[in-house]
Amino acid sequence: MKRFYRMVRADIKQGIISEYLKYIVVLIISLIFTQNYYVRVEKYIANGKVVGEVTIFDILIYFFKGMKEYIPASNNPFEIPVDFLLLNILLAIIIGN
Repeated sequence: MKRFYRMVRADIKQGIISEYLKYIVVLIISLIFTQNYYVRVEKYIANGKVVGEVTIFDILIYFFKGMKEYIPASNNPFEIPVDFLLLNILLAIIIGN
């Protein structure tokens, strides 16, 4: 059991602590996206379009919402969900490293 704890401690030291800058970048980008979302929702609440408060689950759903199925049409421009793509690409890079 003592060996297991040493392995876990070494894994945390080499895998997380030595790569802390990557986690800080994801945290900063997530905070920027959260602030952006919060400001938009507060405007909707102030205008009376939405009733309630912003919760952590609202923010998580916003982060991972993706986009609707795109059906090409002249009045339907293609919009890339930058928030969703950037966050998922960063997480994939961190996990895949």
